[in-house]
Amino acid sequence: MLQDMPTSPTPPGHHALRKGRHGRSGGLYLLTTTTHERRPLFAHWLCARVAAASLAKPESWPGAALLCWVLMPDHRHGLV
Repeated sequence: MLQDMPTSPTPPGHHALRKGRHGRSGGLYLLTTTTHERRPLFAHWLCARVAAASLAKPESWPGAALLCWVLMPDHRHGLV
């Protein structure tokens, strides 16, 4: 079932978005993570449920706090 899902290529130039960025202790960060080959794994409710359960665990975020998040079919966003 999951192997039949369509994939999307990685957009060109996405590495350029990281130029000039630096970390700062105590800062707020928007994290985006994509699935391998942007496959829409989270479109399947069971995969989305497992991912959501993992995101909700405080021990998944040692030294940080996940303030809010959204799970999309092929990626997730989180404010840390």
